[in-house]
Amino acid sequence: MITAKLRSYEDSFWDSYSIPVAGLAIYRLIYSLYVLTAVVPLALWVPLIPQAYYSPPLGIAAFFPAPPSREVLWCLNAILILFSTMLLLGWKTRLSSLGTAFSLILLNTWSYSFFKINHDILQIITPLLLAFSNWGNLISIDSLKNVPQDHGALNRPSPLPLTLLAILTGVAMLTAGGAKILTGWLDYDKLCTLGHLWAVYVGDDVQSSLGEQLLQVQSHLFWKMADWSAVALECLLIVAVVHRRLFCLFLAIFMLFHLGILLSFGISFPFNIVAYAAFFDWSRVPLIKKLPSLPLWGIFSFAIVFVILAQIAMFLSIFTNGDAMRAIVWMGAIGGLAYLIQAAWRLLSRPSQQAKMPVTS
Repeated sequence: MITAKLRSYEDSFWDSYSIPVAGLAIYRLIYSLYVLTAVVPLALWVPLIPQAYYSPPLGIAAFFPAPPSREVLWCLNAILILFSTMLLLGWKTRLSSLGTAFSLILLNTWSYSFFKINHDILQIITPLLLAFSNWGNLISIDSLKNVPQDHGALNRPSPLPLTLLAILTGVAMLTAGGAKILTGWLDYDKLCTLGHLWAVYVGDDVQSSLGEQLLQVQSHLFWKMADWSAVALECLLIVAVVHRRLFCLFLAIFMLFHLGILLSFGISFPFNIVAYAAFFDWSRVPLIKKLPSLPLWGIFSFAIVFVILAQIAMFLSIFTNGDAMRAIVWMGAIGGLAYLIQAAWRLLSRPSQQAKMPVTS
């Protein structure tokens, strides 16, 4: 009996991460559009920093005595744009996924050579793992060239890459929560969130209306609850991996959490928002779910025009890169709130649906 229950749980676990291929294909478009509009160009500021500050951590950059020239960085960005465009078109999807990931790693290597390291690892491991999924089987050039003999294989989900991504996302958050535990965030006498807010507000001169209002709160319990809530969220996400629906509920809360961080601390985590989006089934979202049935030329034409216009707008300073990042956080928070409302509605409507079921003898 125990073996049967374990097998049943295992089947439920894998089935929960078996997102339809259409959902993964739509997410591939979202991810590649994000890279092309909000990430590139990357690390072009590196040659402008005095070489005296050059102190690369262990990695590729550690083998070079100085950062590369601006021309080399432009070439690396061109390679990233090439692979990201191939990923958008779904052409040689596995190669373009790996190429996008390694291009980001290489450019980040130089960006991280001046003491500051961003927490954007999730935006790198996402294409690295999903390269081995079937997110290129629909809405792609590959789907036109490679027609499998078994037509069912085209729409067969591949849960392993997404499961590994969920585990690594949980581990990444656990490292953040564990660091907070080791530095006293659980101690009742320490108000770590408040201290960090003062450090950002005074030391970094990052001022926001919500941050100013929060600094007026004198309640010890309020700030301690903020400490405990942050630690609980980051440490419990790894537990939520046991089922994708539970994991998505936690991610929806995280999206609202990131908006709170943006409004109070002025810190945005758009790369996390984009990585979280991989776990939601986009083939069930109204309007978006119709994408697989549209002509490929129409989808790709719209996407490429969108990328070009977004990049022109950024270069003309109509929008800045920071504004694009904040917009992603806001969109993630709206999507997370919508998901939580839908989940609550589904939970509340379940008893009424059961009451309407006919009684059978």
